[in-house]
Amino acid sequence: MNFSRLRFVAERALLGAGTEILFTVLIPERPGTFQQLISAVLPRPVTEFSYRYNDPEVAAIYISFAVSDREREKAEVTKAWDQMGFTWEDISGDEMAKSHGRYLVGGIGGGDEERLYRFEFPERPGALQKFLGELRPGWNISLFHYRNHGHGKSYLIGLTVDIGKILAGIQVPPADRPALEDFLQGLGYTWWDETENIVYKRFMTKNTGSK
Repeated sequence: MNFSRLRFVAERALLGAGTEILFTVLIPERPGTFQQLISAVLPRPVTEFSYRYNDPEVAAIYISFAVSDREREKAEVTKAWDQMGFTWEDISGDEMAKSHGRYLVGGIGGGDEERLYRFEFPERPGALQKFLGELRPGWNISLFHYRNHGHGKSYLIGLTVDIGKILAGIQVPPADRPALEDFLQGLGYTWWDETENIVYKRFMTKNTGSK
């Protein structure tokens, strides 16, 4: 059995055993709502988080997290989302969502001010929250995908640990680019600038480039 097959089996086992719940959640499209969404889940481990800008009013999120008592913890988290005014749906049993939709979240793109970055860091409690919490309020996240990738060798410390990987689009005015560089350097995570990546340009922005 190859690694891709093992990954598929592991993900289905989590959902089938009721130890991971997959949701789609609609939240207001404004800075700070990602943190609200995540705050209702913590301290439970977030296992995936996918988003792409598409509507100026509403953000549609794919999110999954690990649980030990499915019904109790689902009720706790969704009650908090209800109080925040979020609209949610449990799609753990949706075959299309599990096999395809969670990997194909798309939208119209973040425009000329969007910069795309890829991050990798040793997985630890609060790592995702730290990333979201340290962004400037005026910087809008226009694309976000996070997945816990299990054991792997971290570029940051050179050891085999649980790895968290993020792909993020951040809309930043040109005048704020130096501040963005300072933010990236200060995070303490390994990162790569993917703004000129051909896959990004052809499939994740409105300008598909040359054929």
